[in-house]
Amino acid sequence: MLSSRRGSSRPILASCSTAHAAHDGLAEALLVLLPLWAQAFGLSLTQTGALKSAFYAAMSAGQIPFGLASERLGERRLLALGTLGTAVGWLLLAEADGFRALLLAVLVAGLGSSVQHPLASSLVSRVHRGDRARAALGVYNFAGDAGKAVVPALLAVGIGVAGWRMSSWSCGVAMAVVALGVHLSLQRFLSGEKTPESPTATPPGWGITHRRDFTLLSAIAVIDASSRSGFLLLAPFLMVEKGLPVEQVGFGVMLIFAGGAAGKFACGFLAERLGTVRTIVITEVATALGIVAAVAAPMSALWVLLAPIGLALNGTSSALYAAAGEFAHEKRQARAFGLFYTVTTVASAAAPIAVGGLGDAMDLATVVALVAAWTVLATPLALALRSPQR
Repeated sequence: MLSSRRGSSRPILASCSTAHAAHDGLAEALLVLLPLWAQAFGLSLTQTGALKSAFYAAMSAGQIPFGLASERLGERRLLALGTLGTAVGWLLLAEADGFRALLLAVLVAGLGSSVQHPLASSLVSRVHRGDRARAALGVYNFAGDAGKAVVPALLAVGIGVAGWRMSSWSCGVAMAVVALGVHLSLQRFLSGEKTPESPTATPPGWGITHRRDFTLLSAIAVIDASSRSGFLLLAPFLMVEKGLPVEQVGFGVMLIFAGGAAGKFACGFLAERLGTVRTIVITEVATALGIVAAVAAPMSALWVLLAPIGLALNGTSSALYAAAGEFAHEKRQARAFGLFYTVTTVASAAAPIAVGGLGDAMDLATVVALVAAWTVLATPLALALRSPQR
């Protein structure tokens, strides 16, 4: 493991947050390109959906292996190399001439992005000890949501000016610059030396020090991630059903993401003051109530509700990610975060399929209400969590 120098926690947080904003931003920017690719290459809706799924499948597949590899190679090197891999993926997208080339490019980009969540979270958690890790991870998660809002907008502007190929190439070059910046920054603020390890100092396996609570936390994360992914799928259709023109749905989605970015930031500090359990209970109950209100409210009132719903919907994850590090041994944090992020990514990918199937079979408002009920199930699990300090 790399050890941090005294006073380096803020620069390390800044570097990891920058990587998070870039990776998450480009992940969401794929949504801007999918309809353009469909038009340019005559892709079906199934093929365009497969491209997005391939990205998340590659990202899911790499999280645990890279978390394990970081224990030998160090987080800094892998984080920089993964970011460079994402850059290569986007440069390949700029040259793609059909579905197969696009599929290869998104797989490369997704695999590169798989290093970011477990390794950057591990670094942030390790250099911000104890309760400070909750607020630091809140900042880190806020950066990811800020990237989701800003990068797709910048790409859309770039496409209007220079076309999608040149804009994709520019994203690849920008990502390569981020990779270099992360490498140089972390090289400066991390000593680069591995902490001496002995067989008794480092636990075997995953290094989970509180298995019961880590399992409970993972179950809460599955509920949280799947409810968030499910609601985000249904929200645009709910707005249209309430009479909002299709061309204005994007503004509603932007409000949800804006509230989500604020929630990631605020709930990290809330968890620091109130603790993980109280924060999870507050945000999950608020999410469920907000979703129910969204079903009942007319569109004029829904405009006011969207940002607060986004705040609660995304805020829980800041408390969850901080707690995941608390239930794992310090020298096994990268692999523990890799396991935790893989579970949540799989839940996020699977939920739209399940929710979409329910939406085809029953009334939309009923399905949205079921998502709210599913969200509440996280509350009793949270109340059963025990602090590692007890």
